[in-house]
Amino acid sequence: MTRGTLTLSAVAERLERLEKQNRRLKYAGAAALLLVSAILVMGQAAPVPETIEAREFIVRDADGKMRARLEVGEFGPSLTLFDTDGNPQATLAAGEEGARLRLWDTDGTERAQLAATETGAGLHLWSADGKGRASLVAGDSGSLLTLDDADGYTAALLVTKGEPGLHLYDADGTERAFLVLTEKSPGLRLRDAGGEIRAALGVSAAGPVLMLLDENREPRAGLTATVNGSMLSLFDENGKDRAVLGVSADGPALTLVDENGKDRAQFGVGATTTPDGKTITYPESSLRLAGPDGRMTWQAP
Repeated sequence: MTRGTLTLSAVAERLERLEKQNRRLKYAGAAALLLVSAILVMGQAAPVPETIEAREFIVRDADGKMRARLEVGEFGPSLTLFDTDGNPQATLAAGEEGARLRLWDTDGTERAQLAATETGAGLHLWSADGKGRASLVAGDSGSLLTLDDADGYTAALLVTKGEPGLHLYDADGTERAFLVLTEKSPGLRLRDAGGEIRAALGVSAAGPVLMLLDENREPRAGLTATVNGSMLSLFDENGKDRAVLGVSADGPALTLVDENGKDRAQFGVGATTTPDGKTITYPESSLRLAGPDGRMTWQAP
């Protein structure tokens, strides 16, 4: 065989080299096509679903702990937020009876609850030991505010239904003070430890009135002030007038009365009518004494 003549083995080697070159070109072309396709896909915005449906959604933090949960339970939908220990901190729920918001402290004690129902709305607050300390309720007929002491007993009650009033209670639960506003006038009543009224203050169209009562609820002192003057009355154990001190436009006057209601001594200004119809007036320095029948027995001047 001459030098210019190709052998069969040489031809086979050349064909094999050509096939390898073709395969490399095909691989390179496929890779370039994939790269171009990826660039085109990345340049397009991912489609956003219009609706996501599920019965429960859970949100976890970087450590995989559940921090929020949105679910539809037996009584309706609710959203709960958790702390890092998995304790609930806040829950917002809605059901057939209305909506409710509940708040817990870091110890897991419920501290506040806000609710709205068909009949009204209410806010309830608890202390760290779980005892109710305040409650505010608003309904169609009025509002009610309750403040409780550390033992859970009502200490103050504010009512707007009907005649609005403020009630104050002692540690034993006995009402000790009551402030009320009626259609006619405001009033204040103070009670002793047994619940009996011992003082009453009112304001009428004529003026203010203060009454002091004994343990038997009998009036023992009364103070009034009107446009015509002021007057202090002292009563006995039967509630009868025994001494009256007043100041009018004419001047001051003091009257002492016996147990039968007869004026026995008068000091200061005054007036009397004689049997013949004459009116006699007395100055501030006047003193008159009377007998058991109420008739004057001595006077000066």
